[in-house]
Amino acid sequence: MSEQLMVHGDSVEWTRAQPAGSFDVIATDVPYGVPMQHKGVTAWHLDDNLETSDTKAVVEASCHEWARVLGETGVVYAMCGDLIYAEMQGWMHDAGFKTRPWVWCKTNPRALIGPWRIGVELGLFGYRRLPPKAVEGAGINYHVGPTVGGGARVRHPETDDTHPTQKPVAMVEEWLRRTPGRVLDPFAGSGSMLEAARTLDLDAVGVERSREFFEIACHRLSQPVSPVAPEGGAPAPEAGPSERVAQRPGPVLARDRMAIARSVVGS
Repeated sequence: MSEQLMVHGDSVEWTRAQPAGSFDVIATDVPYGVPMQHKGVTAWHLDDNLETSDTKAVVEASCHEWARVLGETGVVYAMCGDLIYAEMQGWMHDAGFKTRPWVWCKTNPRALIGPWRIGVELGLFGYRRLPPKAVEGAGINYHVGPTVGGGARVRHPETDDTHPTQKPVAMVEEWLRRTPGRVLDPFAGSGSMLEAARTLDLDAVGVERSREFFEIACHRLSQPVSPVAPEGGAPAPEAGPSERVAQRPGPVLARDRMAIARSVVGS
């Protein structure tokens, strides 16, 4: 039986702590580095996994860490938007990846820029040497399908909030059917990549910095949560949603979120 785990922490820091070759697939929607509306506020893609607003530096560092944790036959599927696409392609090449374009053709485009509805979203497929288990000719390099909106969005169980850029699980399933393996989503958001992995019975880990989005993903995956242990080491009282961190079922507790993250994956 496969296992899907959410980790609350900084994606670059967490990935650096993982052994080389520990994943087969990176499937993610990177921070685009553009202001956007959410809950009536225009912000830098909210908190989206970032310790800094310097989005490009985070994504560039991530590309090099992906090359290390994937190994020679690992692959990357990354939605990255048109504003960062060219630069991200360069960063992936610098990290040793070959790249090919991936396009999501939206059947119900909503975003407006001037007279246009934005009906496509860009991504990249990255590889160095395709794994033997890659399904050759399993599809073409675009997905046709609707955006995830309205009642289809996964919501926070207590606040009813949603992630503003949820990706269609059907699209991610297309990726993972072609190149199955152990999946990492370093910018996990509300957990769409992990839900696709669960459907296909693949092990997966998602890292998410935003507490709100992390909790949405945990709820979506029915992942057990435990209170954070205080400095004294004794278990804390039952925590509210803003105090929870994810871990495997069992007694493992730690004093900080990165220690918990390591125990989640390393235990």
